[in-house]
Amino acid sequence: MSRRIQSHSASKTAGDPKDHQQRPGRSLREISIVPIRTRIGSWRVFERRFQPIYREDGSLLWDRCELPAPANPQEWWTVLDCDGKLYLSAGFRFVNRFAYVRCAVAWNDLDLRQPDYRYD
Repeated sequence: MSRRIQSHSASKTAGDPKDHQQRPGRSLREISIVPIRTRIGSWRVFERRFQPIYREDGSLLWDRCELPAPANPQEWWTVLDCDGKLYLSAGFRFVNRFAYVRCAVAWNDLDLRQPDYRYD
């Protein structure tokens, strides 16, 4: 797949007006190097990938007033309550917020474009 991407991008020139247009029959997912998830991720995958940090009391959940003063937003996930089901969403969210979870591995911009994770 990467070979096809390289040959496709090498054939374009800087001034080509088709650079910003999507070609017929191709979706952005086809030309993406990292596959974009289309389903909600599981808690096990979240744990393995981002390594949530347990608090001194053994809990993962932080209330808004308990957050440390210099909080790096890319280390934090928001637990959202959506119709009785809990999901983890990257960064600080305020609507439907239940709590926050801090992780050892920071999320990146690609994680913002993908579906959330279940908080089982």
